[in-house]
Amino acid sequence: MITRHEYIVRPLMLLLASILLISLCIVPLITAIQGSVSRFFDLKELTSKTEVLRKDRSKLVETNKQLKTEIERIKPENNTGNGVSSLYSVINGLATKTNIRLLSLKPGKEINTDKSIEIPFELTVSDKYHKIGLFINQIENNGGLCKVDKVIISGHKTGEHTVDAAINLSFFKIK
Repeated sequence: MITRHEYIVRPLMLLLASILLISLCIVPLITAIQGSVSRFFDLKELTSKTEVLRKDRSKLVETNKQLKTEIERIKPENNTGNGVSSLYSVINGLATKTNIRLLSLKPGKEINTDKSIEIPFELTVSDKYHKIGLFINQIENNGGLCKVDKVIISGHKTGEHTVDAAINLSFFKIK
């Protein structure tokens, strides 16, 4: 005999069992979907980071090529002349180019290190202040490695608009 509660309890139990079975199937599916979505966004972020790194790497590769080219250009075996004489001609050429009076030009003793050769020079020039600045700028930008150590400027007492400048500078050659 069926009691009156059984009509309600059986469908309720079937409903609960169905919900339990469905939840047991859906929960792993939802977890898998969440994992897929999460992996998708992680992969998208990694892809954008990879693209940024690829662009930075290409910039580094280009800069490295330029540096290697510059080092090859300034190595002693790639320069004409025996060092000091070629630097004499560079300084004289720049003095002629800037139309400045070169009063004296004395090389110092070469300083050898394990990676470079430093060739110091002392030179004295005379002309207008701005032309001396242009001359120093031309020396620094002539394509070699150069360091201006000291510049001493003194004016003429005769009232001329020229000044004398004693310049100590060093040229470097990569071994």
